[in-house]
Amino acid sequence: VLALWGGILLLGVAARLGIGLGGAALGALSGLGYAGSAIAVRGIGASLEPLVAAAALAVPAYGVLAFWLYSLGMDRARVSSATTPMIVGSTFVPAGVGLALLGDGVRPGWSAAVVAGLVLATAGTVVLSRDDLRSRAAAESASGPGPAPRSGP
Repeated sequence: VLALWGGILLLGVAARLGIGLGGAALGALSGLGYAGSAIAVRGIGASLEPLVAAAALAVPAYGVLAFWLYSLGMDRARVSSATTPMIVGSTFVPAGVGLALLGDGVRPGWSAAVVAGLVLATAGTVVLSRDDLRSRAAAESASGPGPAPRSGP
C-alpha cells in the first residue's frame, strides 16, 4: 500500500514538473496513472481493513491524475501521440507488475506472442510520437516564433 501511495506521489511530482511536456510524454505519464489504478484494484478485497481501504482510495487518486495528464496531452498533441503511450503504459505496466510481483503468469506457449506484442506496441508508439514531433517542428518553422497552430477540429 505504501508503494501505491508512493507511486501517486511520484506521478504527481512528475506531472507538476512535467507541465510543459509534449503530448506523447503526458500520454505516457497518463498511462502510468491508469496502470496504477489497475494495480491498486488488485489490493482490494472483500474486507475493509485499513490497508484495503488505503488501496481502494488509491484507485480514484490514480484515475484523477491519469485523466488530468491525458487531457493535457490531448491539448498539446495529436490524438495518436497522446493516446498510444497511454494505452501501452496502462496495459503493460500492470501486466509486468502482475508477472513480477503478484504471481501472475503467461499461458504456456504464449510468451513469444507477449514479447512480440510488447515490442510492436512500443515501436508503434515511438513511430506515432515521432510523426507528431515532425509535424510540430514543421508547423513551428512555417509559422515563425510562437506556438504552433493546432490541426484538426
